Amino acid sequence: MRNRAKHEILTGLQYLIIGMIAEIAVALWVRREGGDALRPVIAWFLIASALSLLRLGVIVAVGALRRDQWQTISRRNWI
Repeated sequence: MRNRAKHEILTGLQYLIIGMIAEIAVALWVRREGGDALRPVIAWFLIASALSLLRLGVIVAVGALRRDQWQTISRRNWI
């Protein structure tokens, strides 16, 4: 399997997990609190958005750390 296909599959699985976590959290909240039909949709959107932003933050942080490490390795090889 090519790297791009693996990347797409892993990305899809990550978003599936985000959606499942948000759905479970909203289902538990609705079971406890009750309420109208729009509140669970808004809650699901907020939870999924927060988890997506957290995922992107982790990706950016890992990319920044990885970039620094490669630069130092490259500099060592050229010295």
